Amino acid sequence: MNERELLNSCAEACNKLITCNSVVASITNAVTVNLVANTQLAVGASAAMVYMDDEIDALMQVASSCYLNMGTLLPVHADSMVQAMITCHDLEKPYVIDPVGLGIGAIRDHVLRVAQTVPPAIIRGNASEIIGLARLWELDVKKHASHAAGASGASAASAPRGVDSVDTVDDALPSARALAAFTHGAVIISGEHDIVTDGTHTAFLLGGSPFMPLVTGMGCSQGGIAAAYAAVADPFVAALCTSALYKAAGMEVHDEAHGPASFQTLFVDALYKITRNDPAASFESVFLRLV
Repeated sequence: MNERELLNSCAEACNKLITCNSVVASITNAVTVNLVANTQLAVGASAAMVYMDDEIDALMQVASSCYLNMGTLLPVHADSMVQAMITCHDLEKPYVIDPVGLGIGAIRDHVLRVAQTVPPAIIRGNASEIIGLARLWELDVKKHASHAAGASGASAASAPRGVDSVDTVDDALPSARALAAFTHGAVIISGEHDIVTDGTHTAFLLGGSPFMPLVTGMGCSQGGIAAAYAAVADPFVAALCTSALYKAAGMEVHDEAHGPASFQTLFVDALYKITRNDPAASFESVFLRLV
């Protein structure tokens, strides 16, 4: 598939999600739940937030996909996430995991080790989270390094600084390729530029806005939208569509925003407008290259 075909597939995913109004079950963190839900609604999904493990089985009967975000993780959330992973696996429905705060506490490590046994369709994280997850899963990253165009290699001591990254996006590309090859899914590395890979194909995207790091939940809501598109497209197209949409929306409204607060409102509006007009044209403005 060439770049034009990929962009058209992403536009088709936008249209299909709006038509299907797919239900997305989300276990996300307390800091970002509102933005995650509002961005899912803006792109045409039906947002369903859930936290109790005894609700998961029933909700996943009607949901098309699931989003799991590990920020503000409580024991009840961990139990629910494990149940959600297993249920999605049993029902053959895709889920997206966002390993926020990986390396902080044993509970996160436990949940992520379960995820290795029932792999997600898409993993979304910053560079340090992607590097840390590949290390936790003990994947052979080195064999993917020679194919990682633009990657400079990460320090063996790299780890997230809280929920922030201390590595560059390019540093994480070999780890992302290893993760995607293992899961047979896709990985989004988010940052100043985004990289999306399925282990074989890799897309580089520019755009966005300097306001994005100043709005809590931008990365979390990106993961939530990835889960929405995973309901209607294969993992690589869903991940690429999500990243392109985020970069395009951020770039489109940056000059109009007065600061982070107004940017957030304008950004949600932009998600709505782009997906209902000519998404392929917007995506082309941020798509750098495919290798």
